[in-house]
Order: sequence, then C-alpha cells, then structure tokens
Amino acid sequence: MKRIIILICIFELIFSSLLFSQGSFSVINIEPSIIFTPNGDNHNDEIILYYENPYSSPIAGRIYDLFGRFVNDLDKNEEEECLIWDGKDINGRKVNAGIYIYQIECGNKIVKGFVIVAR
Repeated sequence: MKRIIILICIFELIFSSLLFSQGSFSVINIEPSIIFTPNGDNHNDEIILYYENPYSSPIAGRIYDLFGRFVNDLDKNEEEECLIWDGKDINGRKVNAGIYIYQIECGNKIVKGFVIVAR
C-alpha cells in the first residue's frame, strides 16, 4: 500500500512538472522583491506578483500569516497580468512586520510563496 501511495506521489510530481513546462500558469516576477515596506511613503508600499496565464484561466490570490490564518485577498490588476497586496489585512489595517504566505489558484494549479513585510 505504501508503495502505491509513493508511486502516485511520484506520478503527480512528474505530471505537474510536465504541465508547468508546457506553458501553464506561473509567477514570473515579484516587485519590488520579496521584501516590501508598506508605510505610506509611496516607495515599495505594495508587492506586485506578475504572472503568465496563457489559457486565461480564472485566478484568485490570498495572503496568509505563518499560522495559516487568512489575512487578505490579492487584488487583481485588470490592465496587466499581476496581483497586488498593499500590506493590509481584510479590515484595512496595516499588518505587523513579518513573513506572509501568498497562495494563487489558477485553474487546477496552486502556486505558493512568501513575502516579507518590513516596517
């Protein structure tokens, strides 16, 4: 039974990497970098995640803290293929400095990464 589960996991890894290499959704750039300072000085006040979505699949992004608690949704820019977070929680309050996880869902693919809020 354990061997079957391991084989299924290996198959999923190989299959997902093949999909990724064939032009599926991917995050291609993060600006300013993974570290940003949302302090209202109009310099590095938001994080922008640029992506490629060759099949125009529906996309949604969320931010979580390190404990897995939902913080806020990423805002989708309709003019460019990017998602934006201004460093605020769902209630519009500035979050504390720290590491936050982003999760982007596009079709059946989920991409995760992290950003750092510095104050």
